[in-house]
Amino acid sequence: MGLCPEAVLEPLSPQAIASNWLQLFISDLESSTSHGVLSLEHSFVDDSYWRDLLAFTPDYCTWYTRLVIQQSLFAGVPIAKPTQFEIVQDVRVKRTGLNKIFVQGIVQFQTVIAECSGVFTLVQTSGGTWKAWSLVTIMDRLRDITEHYTIGNMSLNQPFERKDIMEYGAVVLGAGQCGLAVAACLENIGIPTLVVENISKIAKSLK
Repeated sequence: MGLCPEAVLEPLSPQAIASNWLQLFISDLESSTSHGVLSLEHSFVDDSYWRDLLAFTPDYCTWYTRLVIQQSLFAGVPIAKPTQFEIVQDVRVKRTGLNKIFVQGIVQFQTVIAECSGVFTLVQTSGGTWKAWSLVTIMDRLRDITEHYTIGNMSLNQPFERKDIMEYGAVVLGAGQCGLAVAACLENIGIPTLVVENISKIAKSLK
């Protein structure tokens, strides 16, 4: 991927390096929405990887190499419409025994439906530019949604009324840890949810 054998931070601080990369990343994303082609050549190295947890896609996905990332997120970026990117302070530098330097930090942003965050790792290319070697994006919470929780036996929601025929707004397949967590979140924002499991026990892997 044309990495610099011994990256040099001077004269830029880690925060400045991360900020410069973020501008390249935003420019790549904006260019894709205006030209209809997603290209991350200015912000990602060739053998990078990106793991997305519901921020840009409705699933948990991991893509390896820049070309695969571009092909996989071609449709997702225009739909998500990410905006308001901001680097969280305390960007750090990590050095390895092979004289490699990585710049790592957290970026916060919004999509049309959620507040999200990302963890990035940057490497310096042979041309001196810092690009992303890895990026993990996560949906933190849905926007403009008020969640309701229970305290002890007292519910902060409306009292539950049992009906002969139940109508559900969502169906979650699998009563494992993730399935139960998703169902709880949906219920907390007022979406009646049915959890379907093919065995007689729930969250079996936790026991």
